[in-house]
This record gives sequence, structure tokens and C-alpha cells, in this order.
Amino acid sequence: MVRVLTSPPFSVHVYDESGAPHHLAHCQVRWAGRSTQVALPSLEVIVGTELPRRARSLLEEHLGEIVAEWNRLNPGRAVW
Repeated sequence: MVRVLTSPPFSVHVYDESGAPHHLAHCQVRWAGRSTQVALPSLEVIVGTELPRRARSLLEEHLGEIVAEWNRLNPGRAVW
């Protein structure tokens, strides 16, 4: 797991899925004891609670960085 972004109270993480790939490219957003998985690049919530508006804006603003980290960690499943 790699933390891509921190903007309190939110942190965004991407995983190396080489050992157990999931169906969709995604990131995980954590805050205040909560966690939500979000599809990349659509930013659709896959699992967890709806994102607060501020968290969604943060993902939109840094989508390029998040996708780049996903691609680096999961080169066989690159997005874009």
C-alpha cells in the first residue's frame, strides 16, 4: 500500500495488486475511521460510504497523480 496523498483528515492509498488482482483499478480514501474504495478513473464509489464533497474534490484535483501511482504499481493493469 502506498499513500499517494494526504490532506487532513483524508488520505488516499493505492495498492500493488500483483498477487491478487481486483476487478477494477481503484484507490482507497480513509478519514475519521472510515474507508471507501473508489474506481479509477471514474471516481465511482465501489465499496464504502459516499465520499464527502471535499474528498471527492481532492480526488478530482489529483486524479493524474493517483492514476500514475496505480499505473506504476500495477503496470499490467494500467489506466489510460
